[in-house]
Amino acid sequence: MQYEFELVPDFWVMRRIPADTPKVASYEVECFKKIDNSYCTVNVAYDNGDSFTLDGRVNVNDISKKWTVCAFCATTGANILLRLK
Repeated sequence: MQYEFELVPDFWVMRRIPADTPKVASYEVECFKKIDNSYCTVNVAYDNGDSFTLDGRVNVNDISKKWTVCAFCATTGANILLRLK
């Protein structure tokens, strides 16, 4: 089954000077299963040409019943949050 995701904006710069960070150009979620606390892989390409393979964790919000994938790379600090449409 093919799932569609939307990118959740990463905006946490309250009381900080916004950094000129690269923006996500594209992403692809592999091995996604609609199972809470399961793992998947997310391939991310940024607008500056960098690309990373991130380890993702699938979560479901118990109240809103919305599914999300939070993915990160421990060595580079790259992260992304995706919500299932």
